Amino acid sequence: MNRFHTLLLLVFCLPLFVQASHVRSGETVHLTEPTTENTYLAGGEIDVDAAIGGDLTLIGGKINVRDLIEEDGLIIGGELLFQGVAREDLRMLGGEILVREPVAGDLLVVGGAVTLEGGADVGGDLIILGGEVIIKSRIKGNVRIIGGDVKIRGIVEGALEAKAGVLRIGGTLEGPTRLQAREIRMASGADIQGDIRYWHKGDPLDFRPYLADGASARYDEDMASELMDFQWEEVRDKGLFWYRLFQTISGLFLTLVLMLLLRRFAQARTGQGTKAISRSMIIGLLALVGLPIIGVLGFTSVVGAPIGVVSFAFWLILAVVGHALSAVMLTYEWQAWTDRSWSKWTAIGIAGCLFLAMRLLALIPLIGPVVNGILTIWAVGYFLFLLWRKMPQQPGEGESTDLV
Repeated sequence: MNRFHTLLLLVFCLPLFVQASHVRSGETVHLTEPTTENTYLAGGEIDVDAAIGGDLTLIGGKINVRDLIEEDGLIIGGELLFQGVAREDLRMLGGEILVREPVAGDLLVVGGAVTLEGGADVGGDLIILGGEVIIKSRIKGNVRIIGGDVKIRGIVEGALEAKAGVLRIGGTLEGPTRLQAREIRMASGADIQGDIRYWHKGDPLDFRPYLADGASARYDEDMASELMDFQWEEVRDKGLFWYRLFQTISGLFLTLVLMLLLRRFAQARTGQGTKAISRSMIIGLLALVGLPIIGVLGFTSVVGAPIGVVSFAFWLILAVVGHALSAVMLTYEWQAWTDRSWSKWTAIGIAGCLFLAMRLLALIPLIGPVVNGILTIWAVGYFLFLLWRKMPQQPGEGESTDLV
C-alpha cells in the first residue's frame, strides 16, 4: 500500500472514529435510553423519549420528539411533532409541523402547515417558510415569515418581517414591523408597540386602535412591487449565470490542483486508454452508479451505516471532480498517445482548455450532457483502473509512480 492509498484510507475512515455517534435506522425507531453522543436516526416512524446530550439528526416519515436536546437539532420528515426542549438551534423541514415546547436558540422551519403553540417560546430568531403558519408563542428574537396564510397571535419582541397572501395579526408586536400581504386583517387583542410599515391590496388600514403611545403606522405603496411584481425569471437567470461561473472557476482550480498532484502518477501510468476503454467504462459506471446504491443499502442497518457514509463521501468527491479529472486524464493520455514531452505548465494549459471545452459542450442540449457524461465515466473509471492495478515499473523509474 503506497502513500496515496494510505491517504485515501485516512481521509474517508478517520472522521468515523474522531467523534462518537449513535446511529440507528429501521421501519420503526424508538429511542428510550439517554445518550451523550451525537445521534442520527432514520426510519418510517421515529419516537425520541430520551435526552440527547449531543446533536440530533432525524430523517423519517412521522417523527415525535418528547425529550431534551442539548445541542443542535435537524428534523426532516412528513409529520413532525416537537414536544421536548431544545437548548440550542433547531431546524425542521416537513409537511405538517407542530412545535409545543421551547427552543432556546434560533428556530428555522420549512413546511406546508406550521404551528407554534403557546409553550413553544423561541429564545433566538425565528424564520418560517410555509403554506399555513400559526404563531401563538413568545419570540424573543427577530422574526421573518413567508407564507400563504399567516396568523400571529403570540408575542414578537424583536423586529418582524412578514410576506403573505393573507396576514392576520392578533398578538403583540414590540419591535419594528414590516408587513406585505394581499390582505391584512387585524383582530381584537392586537397590540402594536413599535413602528409599522405595511402594504396590502386595498385602501390604507386604520391602525390607531392597535397602536401604543409613540408608535406609528405608514402605508407604503412602493412595497407592492416587491410582493406582486417580483421578477422570478430575472432572479433565476442571474442565479444560473453565477452558478455556472462558479462551476467554471472552481473547476479550473480543481483542474490545476489535480494536474499538480497527479503529474508523476499520470506520466508513469497513462498510455493504455485505448486498450482499457471497456474496463474503464465498467469501473466508472460501478463507481458513479453503484456507490450511491451501496450507500442507501448501508443505511438500512446500524452495522452498514459507516459503509454508507464512506460510499456517499467517495461518490460525492468523484462527482465533484468529474469534469476536472476528465480534462486531466485526457491531457496525459493525449501526451502519451502522441509520444510528446510537454512541460508542466504547457500540460496545465492544455488541461484548462479541455475543461473549458467540456463546459461549453455542456451548453448544447442533449448531445453536450451525453458526451460529457461518457467522458466523465471513462475518466473516473480509467483513473481508478490505473490507481488500483499493480503495474510493473520500468527500469529506472524508481519512485516515479508515486502520486507526487
